[in-house]
Amino acid sequence: MATLAMSFTGLAILSAPIPLAAQGISTAGLRGRVVDQAGEPVEAALVTLEHTETGATNTAVTTPDGRYSLRGLRPGGPYTMTVTRIGLGDHTREDIELLLGRFVTLDVTLFPEAVVIEGIEVEARQDIEFDPGRIGISTLVTADLIEQLPTVTRNFVDFAALSPLSRTSEEGVSVAGTNFRFNTLNVDGALNQDVFGLSTDNIAGGRAGGRVIPLEAVEQFQVLVAPFDVRQSGFTGGAMNAVTRSGTNTFETSAFGFYRNDAMVGALVIGDVATEPTLSTAHGGFTAGGPILRDRAHFFVAGEWEQIREPPNGFHVGESEAFRLSLVPDSVARMQSLLQGFGADPGTARSFTLENTIFNLFARFDWEMGDRHDAMLRYSLASADDDADPNRLPGDLYELSSSGSRIHARSHSAVFQLFSSLPAGFSNEFALNLQHLDDSETASSTLPQVEVTLEGTVDDVIVRRDVRSGAGYFAQDNGLRQRVIQVANNLSYDAGRHSLLLGLSGTRFDFDRRYVPGAFGSYQFENLEELAQNEPDRYEITIPLTDDGSNPNFGVQEFSIYVQDEFAASERLTLRAGARVDLPFFLGRPAANPALDSALQIDTSQLPGGNPTLSLRAGLNWRPVDGTQIRAGSGVFTGRPAFAWLANAFQNNGVAARTLVCRGGSAPAYDPTGPAPTVCAGRPRPAQSATVINYFDPDFLFPQDLRTMVALDQRLPGGIVISGSLIYNYALQQVFIENVNLRGNRIVGEAQDGYSLGYGFARRQVFGTPTLGHFRGNEVLWEGGRRTDRFGPVLKITNKGENFTYAATFELRKDFGETLGVRGGFSLTRSSDLQ
Repeated sequence: MATLAMSFTGLAILSAPIPLAAQGISTAGLRGRVVDQAGEPVEAALVTLEHTETGATNTAVTTPDGRYSLRGLRPGGPYTMTVTRIGLGDHTREDIELLLGRFVTLDVTLFPEAVVIEGIEVEARQDIEFDPGRIGISTLVTADLIEQLPTVTRNFVDFAALSPLSRTSEEGVSVAGTNFRFNTLNVDGALNQDVFGLSTDNIAGGRAGGRVIPLEAVEQFQVLVAPFDVRQSGFTGGAMNAVTRSGTNTFETSAFGFYRNDAMVGALVIGDVATEPTLSTAHGGFTAGGPILRDRAHFFVAGEWEQIREPPNGFHVGESEAFRLSLVPDSVARMQSLLQGFGADPGTARSFTLENTIFNLFARFDWEMGDRHDAMLRYSLASADDDADPNRLPGDLYELSSSGSRIHARSHSAVFQLFSSLPAGFSNEFALNLQHLDDSETASSTLPQVEVTLEGTVDDVIVRRDVRSGAGYFAQDNGLRQRVIQVANNLSYDAGRHSLLLGLSGTRFDFDRRYVPGAFGSYQFENLEELAQNEPDRYEITIPLTDDGSNPNFGVQEFSIYVQDEFAASERLTLRAGARVDLPFFLGRPAANPALDSALQIDTSQLPGGNPTLSLRAGLNWRPVDGTQIRAGSGVFTGRPAFAWLANAFQNNGVAARTLVCRGGSAPAYDPTGPAPTVCAGRPRPAQSATVINYFDPDFLFPQDLRTMVALDQRLPGGIVISGSLIYNYALQQVFIENVNLRGNRIVGEAQDGYSLGYGFARRQVFGTPTLGHFRGNEVLWEGGRRTDRFGPVLKITNKGENFTYAATFELRKDFGETLGVRGGFSLTRSSDLQ
């Protein structure tokens, strides 16, 4: 599959989003040199940085070459920096703003007399783009932008669209042409997402429209495409990270709210039919923050609530034109009447009200524990309940209200961080993250699913459409609980021109998956007469055979170690290099399938484990002349698979559950008042119940991509900055699913076989024996081809490379003082993957 995408972004705002350089994952930093008026380094100068609104202070002492470095700082500001040295005048700079994930470089000159310089934000702005530590491609969205830019959903992930290499859609955020499931989503540097892979945008509770945290709780947000920093891992797409607000020395509170209902919306007119849907939206929120102990301890809380009531999307029987529906209302009414005669409640075919309720609560506590230690503790609750839409859109079957479902999601997240400034140039960041997600889907009905094909005439035109009633097939028994425990410790050491890092991290994922699609059964009737005679054409049910067949419990542990060195080779050249080793272990053991082992020599009980991955990264920042900057880097990024695939290895191994399919005369009669049948009325037809198998390659590795980039930043007259970048991504090993129950003698389907008529690109590898099709024109059907007919597809989850993406971007930025900034960008992306 190949994809070509082009995008253009244009923005006029109060201040522009800023690409960033690496520092801490959830913190900021300040560094530079202190020299005297002769340009000689000043040793043992005391650098004090005070967060103006909280009184929190951090200190550093300059080295023999005059360098200082302050790490683990709270992003934002304003800060005031004071530099003192016996025998020289004090130097003060105010209104310093620090940015998430990067160092701000400020060099200081001490004079014999004290000097006070105000408004450093204005003075330092010219160096924000041209910073020695800016390596890689990433985009920062500051608190001002979050407040000033509009967002319909009030979800901070929407701001990922400001990155030229990000593409947002209903399916999620694609970064550099990759699938959204290969992104990672962090809050305060801690994982906060649905790692199982059910939700769009990776948001815990995203299936129900949930948000991670209230928008007012976000201080800054960043999208990292190629961060050549080994602390950033767990993705082969992009890394999205938000840091949260904290309280200050001033008590502050705010609130907002709005309400809208159908009285404020005009009628919807399609053709000659006008409808006035019943709908309403209520939305409100608050913030509160202030000191617990002035200059020492502060709190900040935020809450947000939203309730949306609206009808399902699409057209509705009795309210929309029958031709648009491809349904005759009398036929639908007869189907409902027949189902009621069996004792079932089919639900309504007309419009009705769906409800979506979203609630978020956020609380953060900050404590300055003396001059060397700062602690942060936060908790967030994300709650969402959503009535899923039954399908009423054209082009697919029509669902009555009983086919709907309600999605319930609750996510609890707690994070503790400790930042320590240690003697002799050492600093340390410790983080503990706990997350629990409960995500379940409950069908609106407890009766089997029923599909009936309805045919009729509308204005002398024959219309035909399937109509569905009863519990949705995939919602009949569907729930998930996932727990994440994450511990990380990063020790940094500044040794002259070198900034060294040693890090350790461990993550444990536990999953409790309750999933039996078709647990109540599913019936298909070819017409209303079959339904009236209770002669279904097809019946299907999933029957768990073991605990893993209905409720598998499994997990993954991942241990990591990484080292990194950032070397200031000169005042114009910065180099960074690092290495990371990740070691995952799969917890649990699927059941073995002796029949499969005998037929194909496949052991379904084997899971991969102890297969390490190595990630090497290197990058540079070179400023050959003032106003020109070259950034480049190359490295390996290790991600995680969607762990839903791991659940399939426990459930779909041929012995944990089986799917019973009965056709024609063997299909049991429909009886909603009794238990779901688990046997056919006669013998199943051959191959009707062929088992689908999923298993892991024992040598399976977590996905890895090699990503290389080069970028040029150029300052033009008038304060205009232009940037261009090229990035190439090659999959060293991506997740690949292969059907191993196929014969080795592959046949190539040619154009004369019908593969030029929408069935492929004129040539396609196929398996089996070609036979003439009976109802698809000149398409050739391929029968047989399996190594054994005892099983259906036997899907091996393994690795394969060759996927690639390349992209080019161009950006233009111009600031007009402090009140207006303009930013425009263009990107061209092409991606190709094997599956």
